[in-house]
Amino acid sequence: ICLAYKLVGHNIMRNRKNQILLLLFFAFFSCKKIEISAEKIANKTIEKVFPEKTPKKFLIKYLVKDFENDNSIKEIEGIQVEDLFYKEYFVYTGNRKRVIDGVNKILSENENNSNCVLTTKEDLYKNIRATEEKNKFTKFFWKFEQLKKYEVYSCIKGLNKHYIIFDTKSDTVYHRVEEIKD
Repeated sequence: ICLAYKLVGHNIMRNRKNQILLLLFFAFFSCKKIEISAEKIANKTIEKVFPEKTPKKFLIKYLVKDFENDNSIKEIEGIQVEDLFYKEYFVYTGNRKRVIDGVNKILSENENNSNCVLTTKEDLYKNIRATEEKNKFTKFFWKFEQLKKYEVYSCIKGLNKHYIIFDTKSDTVYHRVEEIKD
């Protein structure tokens, strides 16, 4: 009020109604500033307590052992993201038949094993949470959405669900692997 008194003058501040209005005016803008500051502090605290984990670099050759000594499979990028269950995203080049054969050779004692089969992009989006998975770390993988034509294959190998997306105009492969429950 003292500041308001100096700013607007003695005559205006004599009226109790003007004093209350001016006080409310200052309180409103002060609260807004405090609210914004509190939100910033809360966000910074959350970031410090739960920092965004930088995913581990990961190679498709670690996952598909049949690719280990195959120079026709060229790694471009791969990461492993750890949530409750892990997810891996890869982009590499390889011949479609070679990639499918290599993934089909993954051995598992799990009865749910299946070979790679052609599926639809609708199936892909129905079974994953794309909007939650898209971030600065995985954006290299989601570039397949810009392709005019691509084919999607899926299979289950052990405790992993594979989605393999082939660019029909090149040998580029977008491969997503997700750990699944028993």
